[in-house]
Amino acid sequence: KNTDNGGADKLGHFYCTYALSHILGSSYERWGYSHERASFLGAISSFTLMGAMEAGDSFSDFGFSHEDFIMNALGGIAGYYLRVSPELARKIDLRVEYRPDFTEPDIFTDYERTRYLAAIKLDGFDVVENRYLKFLEIHFGYFTQGFSDNETNRSRNIYLGVGINISMLFKSSSLNRISKIASYVQIPYTSLNLKKDLN
Repeated sequence: KNTDNGGADKLGHFYCTYALSHILGSSYERWGYSHERASFLGAISSFTLMGAMEAGDSFSDFGFSHEDFIMNALGGIAGYYLRVSPELARKIDLRVEYRPDFTEPDIFTDYERTRYLAAIKLDGFDVVENRYLKFLEIHFGYFTQGFSDNETNRSRNIYLGVGINISMLFKSSSLNRISKIASYVQIPYTSLNLKKDLN
């Protein structure tokens, strides 16, 4: 609670390394590597790139952050295992949600409007047979507020929610690219959440 961004920036490092590992993994696979090898190379490459940025920070006013380095490593590991484990990927998505201020949009460092979450997709569980329930998912997330403005109204929030599985809505349509994006990006205001302020 006494850090600059309440830990949201650390989840940003985790998520960026995770998502980048999948982007690079897909590229390696198109270049002829096997799925598992491409996933491994994607995770290593994303960790290396994010690590290089962290090394660059060590020569700036920001300085080297062990926490950032650790979260980069965890993001790469998560990226690898979710890419090589189809059964796990059926059940879990790791996503970011951004609710922009259109006067000053900043998707990379605007932690006031960014939420990080894990979505547990009911469609991934064979025991869920009801076709309507399959469109639902359970969200576990974290976000911070008030850290950029003042120190009196700071909040670090965890939340539990129920959302709509946007990926399923577009999976078999001509807009199936949206289905893929929705595995990584949570569309704002498509879930109902209960939050608890850790402060």
